[in-house]
Amino acid sequence: MKYLCLIYQDAAVIQNLPKAELEKFRGEYLSFTDGIRQSGHHVGNHGLEPARTATVVRVRDGKIATTDGPF
Repeated sequence: MKYLCLIYQDAAVIQNLPKAELEKFRGEYLSFTDGIRQSGHHVGNHGLEPARTATVVRVRDGKIATTDGPF
């Protein structure tokens, strides 16, 4: 059985973090990823496109609606 772990962080928040907080955030992420690798459970990791490039798909009352962007 495989699971997906999606880690999302608002890019604007990351860009505005003080350097010390950004380094702490990165360190915690790397530590988490290293732990998964060492346990043998890591399959892969890939970055996603920024939210501004997203298309949202919704189904309401049986009708499909798409919206470009993170709305």
